[in-house]
Amino acid sequence: MAGSIQIKKQPFERHATVMFYLILSELISIWIVTIAATYMLNGLVPTHFNLNGLPDAYGPSSNFLIIGITFSIAPIIVMLIVFFRFELVNKYPYLINMPAFYSNIRDIKPSRRSYWVNKYFEIMLAVGVYITGILLILAMGIYLGTKTGQLNSLIIFGPIALIIVVVVGLLFALRNIYRRMQAEIKQKK
Repeated sequence: MAGSIQIKKQPFERHATVMFYLILSELISIWIVTIAATYMLNGLVPTHFNLNGLPDAYGPSSNFLIIGITFSIAPIIVMLIVFFRFELVNKYPYLINMPAFYSNIRDIKPSRRSYWVNKYFEIMLAVGVYITGILLILAMGIYLGTKTGQLNSLIIFGPIALIIVVVVGLLFALRNIYRRMQAEIKQKK
């Protein structure tokens, strides 16, 4: 592909645009929680919990701002990649390592290539919504655990299970898109 195929920009369908703004609203909510926690729990607060959910380290409430910054990294990266998806695919295709995309894009009609780029990035948006939602729940759980002095066990072990769900869902979604692309290519021939 190395720059020889230029894919025209095409806006997302409505549901993908909604997902983009949902990530943004979840990101804003993370910041609302962390800023509120910083000022509502003024002073020395638990900053680390052991596996039993009990605090084992303490620090200033301003550490909640570190949670906001840390939890913002992934959603911002997803939003930037999705927003600049056509620039990335056209100028730096090697950065977007999507095997089904690479192996099939030349066989797709030029008028349909933008559609398939958007479909791949819709999956990224869905993963972004899910991950940002997990981060929001974690931020709220950490705030409540700090406030009560004990972290809920779901906040400790839940994210691991949720990440597994994301990975499995992502693999199924990518497989589905690959099959749909293959069907379109066969139909063209």
